[in-house]
Amino acid sequence: MISTEIWRDPLVQRFIRKNGGKSPEFAIEKYVQECLAEARQDRLAIDVELIASVLGVKRRIAEYSFAGRIYADPSGQLVMDLNVGDSEPRRRFTCAHELIHTAFPGFKRETRYRLDQSTGINQS
Repeated sequence: MISTEIWRDPLVQRFIRKNGGKSPEFAIEKYVQECLAEARQDRLAIDVELIASVLGVKRRIAEYSFAGRIYADPSGQLVMDLNVGDSEPRRRFTCAHELIHTAFPGFKRETRYRLDQSTGINQS
């Protein structure tokens, strides 16, 4: 069992506790396997758009100054913004990356890494 003491970030510490003291790497792998199973994705190529749909994430593809982000809107709906200027393979990679954020406890409420969309300022 790994100690949460080597991980100073409170969010990672909560993640470790949520997963019975297992390492973050183990817990992420477990979460990914659960998402794949729920979406019935058992072979390559993985349909990350399907996984996003199964997780209830609304995807938006538009022109942004970033590759992607995921957040809960005020109603609690998970929204993922992906940059239309990126290639399709890059958007799939970004989508997969953003989906991992949903593994962390309290993700819908966690605001410290989010931008205030009206100002572009980090809310932390």
